[in-house]
Amino acid sequence: MISPDVTEPMRSLLVSAGLDTLNGAFALSMGRELNKPNLGSRRRTRLELTDSAGRLHVVYLKRYGPEPLKARVRRLMENAVPIGPALVEAGNITTAARLGVTQMRALAWGQTGQRGYLVIAESPGESLERIGAGERGKSWGDGFRLASLLSSLAWRLHGAGYVHRDFYACHVFLHKGQVSLIDLARMFKPRWFNRRWRVKDLAQLHYSMGEYLSSEHWSRLVKDYASSSGDEPRRLARSIERKSARIRRGVDRRRRRASQ
Repeated sequence: MISPDVTEPMRSLLVSAGLDTLNGAFALSMGRELNKPNLGSRRRTRLELTDSAGRLHVVYLKRYGPEPLKARVRRLMENAVPIGPALVEAGNITTAARLGVTQMRALAWGQTGQRGYLVIAESPGESLERIGAGERGKSWGDGFRLASLLSSLAWRLHGAGYVHRDFYACHVFLHKGQVSLIDLARMFKPRWFNRRWRVKDLAQLHYSMGEYLSSEHWSRLVKDYASSSGDEPRRLARSIERKSARIRRGVDRRRRRASQ
């Protein structure tokens, strides 16, 4: 189905491409496949759609196939209702937009049994990872401003009880001086160990922003976050740094195994 808030010419483009139905989405053969490790039965495709006025519209199509039982049970435990991954992510995008933490737009989606699809509009801006790679060895324009933006982004999500679970620089987009999140498939609202999940999100951000934010900038981020969350800043900083170090060790182990 196409989201009710999608207007012309995008609505007609989605219908013409067959993206208004599940069968049409799975039959689509155009576009550029975006492959990465551990996708399993999932497929991601970048599509360029041109309207009657010659304007280009970039959208991303996610297609979900059958999943292992373990993945289905985990999602049932997280969401308390049996719901497929396409509907979960579409719902997460709506929730995140309401919280002001994303500029993503879900254009169309559908789920029948273990097959599902989701069409997402291209997000404005560029990831901090990509921007940071271009700034390697240089200073961000205003590191303290960026730290404040990231702290506010994290707390708007966490303060509402949600966590991202992939809070890396590659999933934080900067656009017109504001930051927002993408890749919301794993976002959820934990019922237990909320602080543990919040620390994990912040550790992922710490690990991935380590080259681009100085220690002074990061300290400001933690202090700003703690002033909202009620955490003791030094204790929170130590928890984040310990988890960040574990993430780094895990990444190093995987790299060593891959090189053998």
